[in-house]
Amino acid sequence: MSQRTKAQEALGIRLADILTRLNQGETIDIQNLPERYGISLRTAQRDLNRLAPLLQTTGTRYYRLDQNQYGRLNKDEIRRICHFAGL
Repeated sequence: MSQRTKAQEALGIRLADILTRLNQGETIDIQNLPERYGISLRTAQRDLNRLAPLLQTTGTRYYRLDQNQYGRLNKDEIRRICHFAGL
């Protein structure tokens, strides 16, 4: 598996996990993402920017799923979002 493919797979897994957590009503603290996923803060920012159309911010570091989206994302929807993002 190439480096690029490994990186894309890791990104897809990360985004799917973040979306799943958000879909369950969690609020994501961007400051916790680097430790949780072994990434830099800048990478965490890029990840959340990819999901921006689905998110609401609460303060400068907290993100949650737009209230209109709660519970609407199933595994197939999450896969489609990751596919649409080119992952």
